[in-house]
Amino acid sequence: MLSLLSLSAWGADQCVGVTGDARQALERGDAVGAQRLLQAAEASCAGNAAFDQLLGFVLLRNDQAAEASWVLERAVAANPRNGAAWLDLADAGLRLGDTERAQEALQRAVNLNPPPSAQQKIAVLRDALQHMNRRWSFDGYFASEAGWDSNVNSATDLTALSAPGFSPLPIKLDPDSRQEGSSYADVELGGTLAWRADDALTLYLLPKAKSRSFLQRHQFDRAIFGLQGGVGWRLGDSMLIALLQSEDQQLSGQEYLHSEGGVLEWRLPLSNTRQLSLTSQFTSTRYADPKMRNYDSDQLLAGLSLTQLFWQDRLRWMVSAYRGEDDGVNNRAGGSRRMVILSSDLGYKLLPELDAHLALTHESDAYRKIDPGFLRPRNESIWNYSATLAWQCGKQHTLTAGYTYIRDDASIVLYTSHRQIVSLGWRAAF
Repeated sequence: MLSLLSLSAWGADQCVGVTGDARQALERGDAVGAQRLLQAAEASCAGNAAFDQLLGFVLLRNDQAAEASWVLERAVAANPRNGAAWLDLADAGLRLGDTERAQEALQRAVNLNPPPSAQQKIAVLRDALQHMNRRWSFDGYFASEAGWDSNVNSATDLTALSAPGFSPLPIKLDPDSRQEGSSYADVELGGTLAWRADDALTLYLLPKAKSRSFLQRHQFDRAIFGLQGGVGWRLGDSMLIALLQSEDQQLSGQEYLHSEGGVLEWRLPLSNTRQLSLTSQFTSTRYADPKMRNYDSDQLLAGLSLTQLFWQDRLRWMVSAYRGEDDGVNNRAGGSRRMVILSSDLGYKLLPELDAHLALTHESDAYRKIDPGFLRPRNESIWNYSATLAWQCGKQHTLTAGYTYIRDDASIVLYTSHRQIVSLGWRAAF
C-alpha cells in the first residue's frame, strides 16, 4: 500500500513538473515544444485536471481543435469547477462548428463566477457564438492608399528602338509607349456577404469597387468594379472553395476591359502548422476598344501552395508554384504563351501589433510565335520583390507601408521595363 501511495505521489510530482516546463516553453513562444512535453507525459498524467486543461489549451494554440476538445472534456470531468477548461472547451466547440456544445461550455464557465481576467475571453466567445448563430453576416472594409509609381504603364524607358519587321530605320516611341512616373492615390470599398446554410456549407458574395488616380498622368486613371460569388464547403478538416468572378475596368472614365472566370481551391491541413492548397483558375478577358481586341485572352492557371508556421504566430512561410496557358496576349506579336509562376512569402510578427512581410515572385513566359515586328521569339522573365510593414491599430484599423520593385527582362527590348512603387495605406474594417 505504501508503495502504491509513493508511486501516486511521484506521478503527481511528475505532472506538476511537466506542466511547469510546458508553461515556460509557452512563455518563450514555443507552443509546439510545450505540446511535445505534455504529450510525452500524457500516459501518466491523463485525468489530472490541471494537466489536461493545459494540454487542451496548447492543442488549441496549435490549431488542433478536435484533439483539444477530447482532452478538455477529460479535464472538466475530473474537475467540473475548472472554469478555464470550460472556456477552452467552448473555444474548441466554436472552432469545430459545434455551437450547441460551445454555448453549454461557456455557460458552465460563467456560472463559476469567473475572475475579471477571464471577462475579455468570455466576451470574445459570446460575440463569436452570436456571429455563428446568425445565418447572414457581412464584413466590410474601406481602404485608402497613396504613393509613387515610377512606371505607371509598365513600359520601356527607351525613346526609340529597332523593329526590322516594320522598318529598317529606328522607330521613335510615342509618350504613352514610354515609361511614365506619377504619384497616385486610391480608395477601395468592399466586403464579404455570407449565408451559412449549415455547419459545413456557406455561400459567399464579395463585391469590390476601387478607384486609382495618377496625379501627373490622368490618362492612366482607373476604376475597377468586381464581384465574386461562390461556396465554401467544409469536408472534415479540409475546405473546398469554388468562386465565380467578374470584373470591369475603366480607363480615364471610358470602358476599358471586362473579365470573367472562376477559381477552385482545396485547402488541406497537413499538420497543426502546415497547410496545402491546390488551386485552379480560369480568366477570360475582352477589351472594349476594337483596336485592342488583339489582346483578348483566355488564361488557365493551376498549381499549389504550401504554408508553414514556425513559432506559431510569429513566423509564417508560404511557397507557391503555378503552371499556366494563355491563348491570347497579342496574337499578332507572339501569340499564346506558357507561364510558370514561382513565389515565396515570409511573414514575421515583430511585435504583437506589427507584422513584416517579404515576398518574391518570378514569372517565366514563353511565347509560341515569332514576333513579326522584331523577327524573334518573345520570352520574358519577370521578377517582383516587395516588403511591407503592417501596424494593427485596434481591431478595425491597419496602417501599412510598402515598397515594390518589378523587373521585366524580355528578349524583345520593347517589353523590357523596371518599376518601383512606394506606398502608405490605411484600412478600416466594419
